[in-house]
Amino acid sequence: MFLDHTSRGPALIDRHGRRIDYLRISITDLCNLRCFYCMPRQGVTKLPQADILTYEEFLKVARIAAGLGVRKMRITGGEPLIKRGAVKLVREIAAFPGVQTVAMTTNGTRLEKYAEVLKAAGLSRINVSLDSLRPDVYKRITRGGDLSAVLRGIDRAIEYNFRIKLNTVLINGMNADEVYRFIDFARDKGVEVRFIERMSFEDPDPYVPQDHVVATLADRYSLTPLPTASGSPHVRAFDCDGVRVGFISPRSHPFCDGCNKLRLTPNGKLKACLSSELNVDLRYILRRPHCDADIARAMSKAIALKPATGPWTACAEMWRVGG
Repeated sequence: MFLDHTSRGPALIDRHGRRIDYLRISITDLCNLRCFYCMPRQGVTKLPQADILTYEEFLKVARIAAGLGVRKMRITGGEPLIKRGAVKLVREIAAFPGVQTVAMTTNGTRLEKYAEVLKAAGLSRINVSLDSLRPDVYKRITRGGDLSAVLRGIDRAIEYNFRIKLNTVLINGMNADEVYRFIDFARDKGVEVRFIERMSFEDPDPYVPQDHVVATLADRYSLTPLPTASGSPHVRAFDCDGVRVGFISPRSHPFCDGCNKLRLTPNGKLKACLSSELNVDLRYILRRPHCDADIARAMSKAIALKPATGPWTACAEMWRVGG
């Protein structure tokens, strides 16, 4: 890794020449849903509270990352809106010099309550994980979730002019037949939908490949490829009769060569690759005498661990990594 000073400010560059300017911060391993592809049926072992970074520790990492050239930060979980202080964290991070965008990925169950205060805090973008528009299927996938609460949350976020993207993991035999339904819903609400290939590290079930979905949509709609959005090299986008549709396809269309992310887990592990178990333990440093330069050097070490391509062999605990 090296720090490249340009007219745009400092930039973190990994050993493969990729500019790292995006930090995903998972602030909790807890969630009020139990999506079967994310959490095991038998439940999960919660991290001890003492192992979770404190509010001040999350902020310190974010502040130093911003000073090193990270321009976009995304708050994730688990479900971030069940974490006390999530709104305040957004407000503080949004105020850091250099931070251009603060976004959040949520399951939407608490958006109806928090949309207004999140807007006031400086949150600009919301990704809502929504895997079905049929109440019975949604309940099966989430093991008990209430679709109506999510739909009310989306409506409230629209009311406050958030830029909204729906993240939909397609699953054979469950929701793969809903692609038309999602396009119509996105058009009606004025939001973007992104279809995601199931990132299953252990499950042998076949995923729904991007090309199959594109062909399905082309049977009914006119599809026009769109330029890759700045800061989102992992998304292949199309205009689908006026609806922006994105595809995140790590298995059929790998995007490692453009990866610009770091991921911070709730217990302070800094991961440079979602599918690799390699990480740097920031909590260890944060809870001993240290200075900002020590954290900056640890971030550099994490970036040095970033592989050219993800091995996709790690057994990731997705609810802790934050996707």
